[in-house]
Amino acid sequence: TLQCSIDGKEGLCAGVNLNVADGDPVKVSLQLAIVAELPGAHSLTAALDDGLGGVAKAELGFTVNGKPSAPTIALSPKSPTTLDDIAVVQTAPSVDPDGDKVTVTTIWLINGTDTGLGGDNLPKGKAKKGDLVSAQRTATDSEGNASEPGKAEVKVVNAPPTAATVGVVMAKAGFKDKVASKLSTPASDPDSDELAYTYSWSVDGTAIVGQTSGNID
Repeated sequence: TLQCSIDGKEGLCAGVNLNVADGDPVKVSLQLAIVAELPGAHSLTAALDDGLGGVAKAELGFTVNGKPSAPTIALSPKSPTTLDDIAVVQTAPSVDPDGDKVTVTTIWLINGTDTGLGGDNLPKGKAKKGDLVSAQRTATDSEGNASEPGKAEVKVVNAPPTAATVGVVMAKAGFKDKVASKLSTPASDPDSDELAYTYSWSVDGTAIVGQTSGNID
């Protein structure tokens, strides 16, 4: 029978095979289970018992490269509009259990679809109002072992329209004359929403209550 242990712990070997022929050396093959969960240096011991009191042992040292932890990220701003660049903010770095240097890569997704863009920023205008923008950042060590991706997501919200430019048609109106506003430059909306105008009037800095149309009689 063959017994296998790693760092003195049994049950971590699988797929054990013996190839025994008379007069030939005993050939042993085995597989190590869950080695990905054992980063660092280890010792493997195989003990072969012939059932008659004879025991042969072999030891082998090996090192398992552990994968880095996932970096923790957030997106800024938390409620972006189509006028904003969206940036990845790394709130906690990836840690490699072997102390290897890690490099990070970022991908951007809009509504779950890869945009093909990387880097720390998603330029404004790439997403529209209502889109779900997400970033995934992965850390890779010098051995090419990659972490699980750190993920963050934000929703693009409504952007305010630009201010319109308004003039007064009759700047020197008489007491009984109508004063009308003139829309010199219309407002524009970054999200292409339909716009409606409301007006407020004042005289010498004092608001005229109830005047919300474009004219004063």
